[in-house]
Amino acid sequence: MTTDNPIFDEFELSGLAAILPPEVTRLIRDQQQIINNLVDRVASLESRLEGVEVQLEDLQTTTGRERAYDRQRISKLETHKPKTGPKSREQINELMNYLNDCPNRVMPLEGARLHLGVSKTRLSNLLASPEAENCFLLIKNPNDRRKRLIKLRPQI
Repeated sequence: MTTDNPIFDEFELSGLAAILPPEVTRLIRDQQQIINNLVDRVASLESRLEGVEVQLEDLQTTTGRERAYDRQRISKLETHKPKTGPKSREQINELMNYLNDCPNRVMPLEGARLHLGVSKTRLSNLLASPEAENCFLLIKNPNDRRKRLIKLRPQI
């Protein structure tokens, strides 16, 4: 027997067959066949594992790239605020002055739109600007749940 290869081959078994009883020789052949089958199975599993590792790396890079693109899109959506220009500042100041004269400094949103003479979209963009968010509050009308009121934010 050689010490390099732990698996018995036919040549080594033929030399042992003369010394060992036939039952032991048959058991050794069976064990040899089982070991050879296991070696083949391990080799096939190793090759499958390599393929799975390659697929996993591809999925990880794809998923990471998609997450990065999603983060970019979300940050663009979150940071996109309408910018206020000189005309917007004038309209905000005009609305603030008008609300100062109103009782309780509250008026319907439709009234503010009519006073400024702007469209609904323009008023929404105006109230969404960072400068207007510091000046006004939008609250629900207690008498009509479909309408909203604009209120002057208390300044501290």
